[in-house]
Amino acid sequence: MKKKNLILSAMLFFSILPIALFTGCDKDTTCYLEIETVSETLTNPISGEVLGNIPIAGAQVEVYQDGGIKHAIGISNIKGIFTTRFDSPAIVKIKAQYDDGTSLLKGENTVRLKEGETVSAKVILAR
Repeated sequence: MKKKNLILSAMLFFSILPIALFTGCDKDTTCYLEIETVSETLTNPISGEVLGNIPIAGAQVEVYQDGGIKHAIGISNIKGIFTTRFDSPAIVKIKAQYDDGTSLLKGENTVRLKEGETVSAKVILAR
């Protein structure tokens, strides 16, 4: 009886082993990036009060990796936010610009994308 149980156990083990080895879970490597486009720190010229960074809606945003492997282009929303996603982690560069009609505001940043996470970055646009 023990020998029969041992043989059945071995058969069960070796029939399940290939399933366990070749049908493993696929790891989600998707990375999300949320970029906030803001003005440089502003000060009220009359009161001297520091107004801080103000969100810039309508900024053109470009995200890229050296060599052009990862790339995304878009426009920041009413809150100054642009979001995008990539299939895998990387270090990416962000360029943003906004033409306010009198001058061109520009800014840059570099961030590391992390798999399965949303990374937030801020780009300060200045003359």
